[in-house]
Amino acid sequence: MTRPSTSPYLVRCALKYLHQLIREGWEYPDAHPKAARHLGVCPDALQEAYDEAHT
Repeated sequence: MTRPSTSPYLVRCALKYLHQLIREGWEYPDAHPKAARHLGVCPDALQEAYDEAHT
């Protein structure tokens, strides 16, 4: 099993995908793991990027 990526590029892509899901009507708590799994990124890294973008 591969470890989730913390690549800044992939995390930014996952953040963009997360924002797209939210625009499509997904609620944040449900969209977060979906976006992380979709691009294979570490959920904690995605959470940190989301927090930075929304503070």
